Amino acid sequence: MKGLLNSALLFALVTGTIPSIADPLPKEGSVIYSSLCESDGGDMSGYRVTIFRQRDTMRVVIDFNDSGPDGKALASGVKYDQTSGKLSFRFKGDLPHDFSGTISPTTLQGSFDGAGVTLPAIKAAPRKLPPC
Repeated sequence: MKGLLNSALLFALVTGTIPSIADPLPKEGSVIYSSLCESDGGDMSGYRVTIFRQRDTMRVVIDFNDSGPDGKALASGVKYDQTSGKLSFRFKGDLPHDFSGTISPTTLQGSFDGAGVTLPAIKAAPRKLPPC
């Protein structure tokens, strides 16, 4: 009977019928998600979210354009569920802003203040922003 149970469990794992509970982020290190670009006038547009993780601590730094000057802020109220990949945080520019979404190894999808965004993961922040 034990062999049958082990075989059933192995089959379920191989066929993917058991939902994955793998954490989409590395346990330590940083990951960058970005849609930042430079508009024709030279202004920054989009968002860059950098997630720093060390042991049980997570910090989120966000680069953004807040209807005028470019901004950079350390997020507060960071909540992360490593099983589902759900992430939420707040940051302050000219006004307070909220983000709520889901992390995967390749994208950060969600909304800033209700506006939907998909930020692709990037290897490193470029020295010069790509054109919009």
